[in-house]
Amino acid sequence: MIEEVQLLQRERSRHIGAEGLEHRLYALSQIKRLLTEHEEEWLAALKADLHKHPVEAYASEISVLLNEIAHIEKMLPSWLKPLSKERRLLSGRDKVVTVRKPYGSVLVIAPWNYPLQLALMPTIGALAGGNGVVLKPSESAPATSQLLQQLVPAYFPKKSLSCCYRGS
Repeated sequence: MIEEVQLLQRERSRHIGAEGLEHRLYALSQIKRLLTEHEEEWLAALKADLHKHPVEAYASEISVLLNEIAHIEKMLPSWLKPLSKERRLLSGRDKVVTVRKPYGSVLVIAPWNYPLQLALMPTIGALAGGNGVVLKPSESAPATSQLLQQLVPAYFPKKSLSCCYRGS
């Protein structure tokens, strides 16, 4: 499985920057759907892993992620605009344009203490940046990690977001 993911990420990296604003916003909407359509399952998994009360689990994990998505959706169009600056040289003036481009592939290794939030928060940023993501959830939060492993393929192609979890 890891070899397949590695090949898909390499293939995706050859076409780096091809995904524009619409593709990135769609990826964010898919994360939002992943969270909201399975909210009860996430709360149950967090209860099983960390004994979190549903209110605490929602407040510290799910709502934080939904707020981050909303903020990025609002700001992303302005973040993707090229930055123009003028600089002065001895020979005159020059115009410098900065264009933000994706890195390619990002590996996210999630810790156990906030297994959903700390797995998806950097994933959200990486997808918004136009990168592919390989997500490795924590073995110390098996219920949440298994749910990620189960649900991510239903919302994302492997070349965009792959979840690599080997439960015990």
